[in-house]
Order: sequence, then structure tokens, then C-alpha cells
Amino acid sequence: MKENYIPKSAIPLRDKLVTLDYDVTRLTHSTLSEIHETVEKNRFRFMHRDLIQLTEEDISELREREPYNELPKDTPLRWAFTLKGLCLLSTLLKDEISRKMTDYLINCFINVLQLRNEFGGLSQCASMSENTRAEKLESCSEIFGKV
Repeated sequence: MKENYIPKSAIPLRDKLVTLDYDVTRLTHSTLSEIHETVEKNRFRFMHRDLIQLTEEDISELREREPYNELPKDTPLRWAFTLKGLCLLSTLLKDEISRKMTDYLINCFINVLQLRNEFGGLSQCASMSENTRAEKLESCSEIFGKV
């Protein structure tokens, strides 16, 4: 599965790169109320730095940016998620796309672990010959081809 489930609409907010709850609806085909309900029921699972409750100031600033300036005024924006928060949310939502997103993220994590095992850490990588490094890089491309 090579689809990119991470939205391209991640935006800077409070010195973090986040995805708004509104953008998650387009990503997962969940409704805003489903996302808000899921967050409220599971808020204790989120690290405070991975879930941002939007303030009135945040919302008014966001409504000046595209594409949020075109949203109806009654669209309830409440939450912003870092990538980690978005990953957690995807495990909590029950739709098919969220399950695929979770599977994709798990496969990426498994591949990163395989790469770490393949290279044996940076200190070993530095002592490898150029040919050995080239062989290891070749195996990396094979590993990432699986994602």
C-alpha cells in the first residue's frame, strides 16, 4: 500500500505542524461530530503536546487562511492533531480508511526497525566499507518497497 494517508494540509499552529479536525474528516470520511466524540471519549489517551484544543483566537486566525476562510461560520473547529495525535486518532476511529492508515503506519514502523537492525546503528555504519554501505542501502530500498 503506497497511498499517502497523511494529509498535505498540515499547517503551522502554535509552533507545531498540525492537522485540523476538519481536515481529518476529508481524510477519513468521518464527520466532525464523530471525531469530536472520539476525542472526548479518549482524551486521556492523547499526550497534551499531540492534541491541541483550539481557542477562539486560534479559530479566528484560521478562518482568515485558505481554505478555512470558506467554511461556514457554524463549522465547529475544536481540535488540531500533531502527526502522533493523528496516528492515535486513526486507531480510535472505526472507518475502513482509518484502519488502512493504521496498518500503513504499523508497516512503516516495522520497516524502520528492520532498517535499524540492518545497519546496526550509526557507529557500525561509520566503520563499514563503502561497498558494504552500498549493499545495505540497496537492502533499504527493498525494505521500503514493501510499504
